[in-house]
Amino acid sequence: LRLPERLARFKTFALSTLDKSYTDYLPSFNIAWDLTDNLVLRGAASKVIARSAFTDIAYPGALNYFSPEYSADRSAAGGADLGWRGNGSNKDLDPYEATQFDVGVEWYFRPGSVLGLGLFRKNVKNFVVPVVQDSQVTIGGETVTVQDYDTSANGRDGVSQGVELYAQHTFDFGLGFQANYTYNDTNLAAVE
Repeated sequence: LRLPERLARFKTFALSTLDKSYTDYLPSFNIAWDLTDNLVLRGAASKVIARSAFTDIAYPGALNYFSPEYSADRSAAGGADLGWRGNGSNKDLDPYEATQFDVGVEWYFRPGSVLGLGLFRKNVKNFVVPVVQDSQVTIGGETVTVQDYDTSANGRDGVSQGVELYAQHTFDFGLGFQANYTYNDTNLAAVE
């Protein structure tokens, strides 16, 4: 005998909001210097930010409470763990921040054609990483532990650096090609 779903779990809905503001200065510097008529040295430095994905900061999510009666009723079929479980977004995520540097040299060996080499480095803060952890949540004025809450969190700082080789050539009859090779060395961003 199984309890009907409408009796097994009681459903309520609540709006969860968080106001957050921040101020950032985002300087950018770009330079191109003609070393010769067909050789250009380029450099750039900038600070950038980007908000996390909508699903990371505003996904509605769900909290479920599995009562002792419900868990006992489901135990014959593999059961449901007792207590609170859930998933959802993290409205308190900080935006990605990166300070990035690029330097490159380009050789324009004929009109419409170029060979280039570039070096880059990005120092990134606040990577968003998935986490599953027990969380304290206030529900109806009572603080409860939600077990195995599946959400996102800001991770440790990361670095992305590498080299890029690129070529573009246009033939006399109008067609051409572009080629690019990028080597990127990065580290993993774990939860702090």
